Amino acid sequence: MNEFYLAKIFKEKYGMIVNVYLSCCRLVAAKQKLRFSACSLEEIAFSVGWKDAQYLSRMFKKLERMTPGEYRKNW
Repeated sequence: MNEFYLAKIFKEKYGMIVNVYLSCCRLVAAKQKLRFSACSLEEIAFSVGWKDAQYLSRMFKKLERMTPGEYRKNW
């Protein structure tokens, strides 16, 4: 099975491309860590598979429409 066929099947089944699905999964994990731990953004970013805290912040703001700090403060 080649990657293009797999990507097509994945999109048909889940309604999104693999990269978006992976980002959503990482965001869910990051949100859990923001709520229930005192880890730094750098530690959280690394633990969910993102390269640094800036990228986590950028993706968080793009998908949740608030910063990780605002999210943590609200919980």
